[in-house]
Amino acid sequence: MVVNGNNGRSALIEPQKLGPKPGAILTHLPHRVMTPRHAGSPTVFPCGYHRDRNLRSTPGRLDSRTSQAMEFALNAYAILCILGLAQTVALLLFQREQHRFHRSRLRSECQLDRTPRVELFVPCKGLDLELEANLAKLFQQEYPNYGLCFIVESINDPAHEVIVRLCRRFSTPACRVVVAGIATDCGQKVHNLVAATRQIPDGVEVLAFADSDARPHPQWLSRLVQRLNNDKVGASTGYRWFFPQHISPPNWIACGINNMVSGVMGCHRFNLVWGGAWAMRVSTFQQLGLPNAWAGSLSDDLTISRLVHDARLKVAFEPHCLATSPVDFNWITLAEFVRRQFLVVRVYAPIWWLFAMGAATLTLVCLASSLILSVTWLVTGGPWWMPAICGTCYWALMGYRLSLRARMMAPFVHASPDIYRTIARREIFGWPIITLCHGMGLVASAVGRTIHWRGISYRLTSRHQTHILTPSIRSAEGISFPADVLASDGDQPPLRKAA
Repeated sequence: MVVNGNNGRSALIEPQKLGPKPGAILTHLPHRVMTPRHAGSPTVFPCGYHRDRNLRSTPGRLDSRTSQAMEFALNAYAILCILGLAQTVALLLFQREQHRFHRSRLRSECQLDRTPRVELFVPCKGLDLELEANLAKLFQQEYPNYGLCFIVESINDPAHEVIVRLCRRFSTPACRVVVAGIATDCGQKVHNLVAATRQIPDGVEVLAFADSDARPHPQWLSRLVQRLNNDKVGASTGYRWFFPQHISPPNWIACGINNMVSGVMGCHRFNLVWGGAWAMRVSTFQQLGLPNAWAGSLSDDLTISRLVHDARLKVAFEPHCLATSPVDFNWITLAEFVRRQFLVVRVYAPIWWLFAMGAATLTLVCLASSLILSVTWLVTGGPWWMPAICGTCYWALMGYRLSLRARMMAPFVHASPDIYRTIARREIFGWPIITLCHGMGLVASAVGRTIHWRGISYRLTSRHQTHILTPSIRSAEGISFPADVLASDGDQPPLRKAA
């Protein structure tokens, strides 16, 4: 470095002599060269630092590190904002297509060119909430040509008494009960369906399936059968809408998580079958290798979904087939329900599970980073307004999308309008809480493969192998059954034991 001395001459100074000595403590000073006035004064260097052995802090370096950390946080948050914005735009565009599809289905009339014979299978186990009212709706379908087949594991099942009572109450349609016995190597529901569908009655062209905890409206069966008119459709399906007994946090959170799935179902080719409302032609059922393809499985509907997609057929979603389902959750049952649902999806539809995990992670990270950075920078003097505005806009846009979905689904939900509006408002404004519980359920489902479902504990080894850890408490052993008919008289419907 060249400097001018007092005599006006230039002198060459070695750069290393201008720097601090090793181990010296540096503090930041104004960037100008100062000359020490006495021997005890600190030594000043042109780099803007001075050396003082009595100092114990380095504010210059701390300011530099703070600036770098803030710059890194801003860059990372900017990337998150871009990803969150892309996610929001994609979801809004998807919601627009969903709205168009639902409008077209709302305008469609329920007209059938022909009414093929339908056999409606209803597996039952235990006493669901308002079971008798649910099953009574199956006897009141506005379809002229169908029969009912209820399946229980044992006549000791409490649902059996309810079924017998309803069969006495309604003279039509024709009703039969199949006692399937206890499952040994698959889910009890799958075992019931396999036992009932091995012998399909003559003349039946369409098989329909319903759950005992769903309450379909009178045109539900007609709408399911109507969507099978297209040869490219392998299965038609509906979905459920939770009808809470009272408005509590576990109930409206469960409704919000459930509605995430119903909002995804639409006119695309990636629909999944829901086991509580679906139908299939008998020819397709046999072509897919059913019921043998259910062997060793716990999930009936996700297995069907995979088989239909592998056969390059379509799962047609029908919004008119939304069935209300009475529920009353507490925090424990909600956590068990959410984990069980996602664990089954992880085993049988891993791509869907990964998609849900990625979407939930991005949403939660965007919300959490906006909140944390806003509070941190408000305290430290950073640009707190930036994450505050971005987070608020993200929350508002997501809420707007949910309001569009609520208006879209309202005409298809056969439930109390007041309860529907109450649930919709909580979902619109409280969606971050719903997403948080949704994400916690996904994380919980990533660990382990054991679930507890309707009194039975299962271990999902694979999608083709299920181990029963705790068998059903109701056993048919020790009860004497006739070979073909378990009970048949003038007061009771025919009860058939599965082969």
